Amino acid sequence: MDEKILEILTAIQADMQGMKSEMQGMKSDMQGMKSEMQEMKSEIKDLRSQVNCIDNRLADVDNRTRNIELTLENVVAKEIKIIAEGHLDISRNLENYRKDAEGLKIYRENFEIRLLELEKEVQKLKSERKMA
Repeated sequence: MDEKILEILTAIQADMQGMKSEMQGMKSDMQGMKSEMQEMKSEIKDLRSQVNCIDNRLADVDNRTRNIELTLENVVAKEIKIIAEGHLDISRNLENYRKDAEGLKIYRENFEIRLLELEKEVQKLKSERKMA
């Protein structure tokens, strides 16, 4: 019976050695996984930092875009309105000048006709004076 117990103990010891070896392998695998987890944590931290940087830049772009929109609404739109009003005034003035120019042209033509009539009368009076 002692032999049997010794045999069982030897088998148990061999099994224990196998389990110990397997446990060492598992421990080594766990160490590798732990190392990989640390690398992943580091990469995640880097990604979070990059995302924060992108968020900050996006907020800056958003802010600048909002400022541009406000400038367009408040400054450029008013300036365009002022230019349009000025253009309308110039257009009206040009139309008035055209009307005035047409009136002056008619007045000049009438003046020239009257001048020709007066010149003829003066010539006629000079002719009559020379004859008299």
